[in-house]
Amino acid sequence: MRSRGAGPPIVLLQGFDVAFRDDRFLEQLSQYHEVIVPDHPGFGRSDSPTWLRNIGDVAYFYLEILPELSGGRPVHLMGASLGGWLAAEIAVRDTSNIRSLIQISPAGVRKKDTAIGDPFIRSPEVSADVMFADRDRARDLRRPIDSDEQIDVHLKNSIGLARLGWQPRLASAELQRWLHRIRVPTCLLWGSFDRIMPIEHAQVWLDSLDDARLEVIDGAGHLPHIEMPEKTAAVIASFIRECPE
Repeated sequence: MRSRGAGPPIVLLQGFDVAFRDDRFLEQLSQYHEVIVPDHPGFGRSDSPTWLRNIGDVAYFYLEILPELSGGRPVHLMGASLGGWLAAEIAVRDTSNIRSLIQISPAGVRKKDTAIGDPFIRSPEVSADVMFADRDRARDLRRPIDSDEQIDVHLKNSIGLARLGWQPRLASAELQRWLHRIRVPTCLLWGSFDRIMPIEHAQVWLDSLDDARLEVIDGAGHLPHIEMPEKTAAVIASFIRECPE
């Protein structure tokens, strides 16, 4: 787990963004918030527990530890991509410790007849390139995989992603049926040039949630907080300021 800054806590649940450097985004957020970034069970430097079978298991795990992560304070729960799916799975179960939900290009639900960019059928290099609108920027920000430890983490992340999102691909029909249970202010952020989870999928969230807004980050791809960190952080900060205490 990483933590930086001070103030009302944000818990950031990561997805494909773990492959890229996120220092500028975290620096922006941590000016006014404590930003807590855990490695999910089965990812990064966390253990791979035997009980981890599906994304619901991870959701219940986080419900158990959220009060500990935040020192008992209610959190702004933020998820990116796979982490957005996980954040929604947490929120449909219990929002008693969640002040708001911030979703960055979330997986988890799908708009009928709208394709996604399948990350399992591409090489790691090609997958990384299509995460961004600007492929040169993707290459500049990609974390190196040039040591045994980094290779081990990369393989663990790949296995963890497949375990949670292989079939059906990065989505859950059950989640979509229960989205109406999320009764906290929700901000959806989407890159206008998202080739992994195209922006058309945002309509499913907007149709299902009572208190949701969509903020489009023009010219960004699937990871607008990494590709355009200052702009994305400013949108998030404005949304949080408007949330009720």
